[in-house]
Amino acid sequence: MIEDWMNRNCQNQRNLRRATVTLGRCLRITNHNVSRIVSKFPDIREFRKYRRTGRRFQRNLMILYGFCEKQFTLAFAVDMERKKLVRIQKLENPFSEVPIPCFAASGAAFYQIGGFNRNFITDFNNEFISFAMADCYRMDMKTLEWERSSSIPLPRLHSTICGGPSGEIFLIGGYSQTMITEKVNFYDPERNCWKRLPDLLLGRFKASSVYYNNRIFVSGGASEENPLEECEVFLLKSRKWKFFSPLNSPRSAHQMVLLGGTLYVMGGVDLGGALRTVEYYSIEAEGLWKFGPKMLSSRANFTATTFQEKIFIFGGEDNIENNLSVDFFDGSSWQKFCRLPPEVIPLAVLVFPMVPNIKEVACEMLLEEDSRTISDIFSDEDNDKSEVEEDPDFRELER
Repeated sequence: MIEDWMNRNCQNQRNLRRATVTLGRCLRITNHNVSRIVSKFPDIREFRKYRRTGRRFQRNLMILYGFCEKQFTLAFAVDMERKKLVRIQKLENPFSEVPIPCFAASGAAFYQIGGFNRNFITDFNNEFISFAMADCYRMDMKTLEWERSSSIPLPRLHSTICGGPSGEIFLIGGYSQTMITEKVNFYDPERNCWKRLPDLLLGRFKASSVYYNNRIFVSGGASEENPLEECEVFLLKSRKWKFFSPLNSPRSAHQMVLLGGTLYVMGGVDLGGALRTVEYYSIEAEGLWKFGPKMLSSRANFTATTFQEKIFIFGGEDNIENNLSVDFFDGSSWQKFCRLPPEVIPLAVLVFPMVPNIKEVACEMLLEEDSRTISDIFSDEDNDKSEVEEDPDFRELER
């Protein structure tokens, strides 16, 4: 009966087919019944692994992009249940081998922007020289496919980048070959091109930025060799920059995130080295920056995001240049979360809401835990002798 209903009404509606998968998670339905139904529909067959392990994969994921010297940029999903990072090759850009690019999420896409290469060697001392790249790539969140989209007008290093609500990307400041720049550009997704915005009041690189309610907030950074305390906000309606409350501690190579209408600035470096300090600023109160609970360790050149009303920070370097772990802040204290994969330098962490192809991502995560192939996993499940009770109502439906 269920099979007839699905064939009749769900030919092109995968969301309704997933309803049967949810039914299959019920502990009172045997593996035999689940296997027989799912085998009729290849596009949901991968979900049978759920029935075997009891694992659950949420539709909202944190995706970490990190640099590996041997394989360039890799993608990792944060497994919240097992507290580990799992490589997801499906989300990696196959068209680019540029190390150290920028990443941002906006609208229904991920963006990989710029970066630099180190393939040029001088004739004098055989040292690498870094050249900023202009290539931009876009990954559609629905298809999970990457494509080259555009080029930034001014290639640069160490810019800060943030995304707007409808596909806009804001690229702010940075270091352009031989000089610090105050240039600001934004990506127009409708016309697939980059446009100019008014310049920063103060040129800076290794700053941090956040978009919030038609405003762009920029904190810290460096000008020449000196870390900055100055903060700026850009009002999109008036198209003007203005300074707002300066940081208590000048810093660059830090991170700033938004949590519940409050800006949090964490870590970075000053003239004395890497910092543990955290400052927060209430946007609506428009007061001063205040110090919050310190991080567990000093860190700079790391990445951060907010997820499930917590702040997560990934990697970075302390004053001994250690590759640090993943920690989180729950609103009152900092706690350890998990280790980073070896030899991976975090570049950016993006929140992927409502992953459409969760079955593909889930299968990659599961295969990290099980060395067998997907076909092996599914064939084993048919022989799995599960100690569960068969639902008599389900037998009635079958008849």
